[in-house]
Amino acid sequence: MFEVFQDYMFPSFTSNITGVMLFIVLAILGLVVGILAGLFGVGGGFLLVPLMNIVLGIPMEVAAGSTTFYIIGTSSTGFLKQYKKSNVEMHVLIFLASGSLLGAILGDTLQNYLFNFFGKASRADFDKFLLTIFFFLLLVIAYIMFFSNNNKKRDNYLLQKFPLGPKMDLRSSN
Repeated sequence: MFEVFQDYMFPSFTSNITGVMLFIVLAILGLVVGILAGLFGVGGGFLLVPLMNIVLGIPMEVAAGSTTFYIIGTSSTGFLKQYKKSNVEMHVLIFLASGSLLGAILGDTLQNYLFNFFGKASRADFDKFLLTIFFFLLLVIAYIMFFSNNNKKRDNYLLQKFPLGPKMDLRSSN
């Protein structure tokens, strides 16, 4: 029994913090990100992966793999809350889930391709490259969110201006 516990106390990766303190910090980090996820309606992985990597020194692959299961909890809780309030459009959910599944597979494949393409770089340099791209992506999203005017009703959003199909009626959101 102690051997199983020992695997948890001494994981197969190295980090800035070890032992019981690592798990205390991870629990606090999970709590804080969980609160933010509930407050803003996000999964939390976009915060956890870089925080686990930068603050705790946990390798990017381990952080991404570990937060995948964490996101199931926060996303499921948020989904149930919004479903009870009738804020879920099932048509949108099906298309988003399908796209997300395909996107995750393609993203993982692209990451492997890019790492092999930039094969002369170390894994740490490649992780810094990915974090830089991630940082700028978050800046662009923050800029769009900050300067978008959600108070006025727009007749046509950007993609609605193009004759794309198929079109569907989203009854819950009109």
